[in-house]
Amino acid sequence: MNGRAPVTSEMAVKLSAAFATEAEFWVNLQAQHDLWTVRRKLGKPKVKSLVSRKAA
Repeated sequence: MNGRAPVTSEMAVKLSAAFATEAEFWVNLQAQHDLWTVRRKLGKPKVKSLVSRKAA
């Protein structure tokens, strides 16, 4: 909440009860925020692909 701490599973259950939503909604919001934060920080990763991109 307000950027001070991540939404834990326990907090997600409490928020779902308070706002009549599903706990998964709150956990998914946290996961999306975490991914967004990492992508902003890292930019495009410099890794080699393990899968060939050639058409079969």
